[in-house]
Amino acid sequence: MPLLRLRRALGVAALTHGDLLATSGDLDRARARWGQVEALMAAVPADGGDAADLLLRAHAQFRRGAVEEAQGVAAKLSAAGVRSPQLAALQRRIADARRVQFP
Repeated sequence: MPLLRLRRALGVAALTHGDLLATSGDLDRARARWGQVEALMAAVPADGGDAADLLLRAHAQFRRGAVEEAQGVAAKLSAAGVRSPQLAALQRRIADARRVQFP
């Protein structure tokens, strides 16, 4: 399996594991897992990086609480013409977080 595919698979697994930890109430470990995903995906250049890796990184940033950073990556992907259910889900989560934060 090429390194890029392996990195993505590990990123998705760690993101999901973090979600499960958060659901069980272990927020410190969940944040640590999401931070690992972000670090794993940080090897991808912010400008012109692979859309799948950037999207994974943005999901990790959002879950970690870095909404502004995630919103910036989502905006770049959208402006580049990326269309995917994962991007749409991230944009909805960001919009929901904004409504809660700034009613």
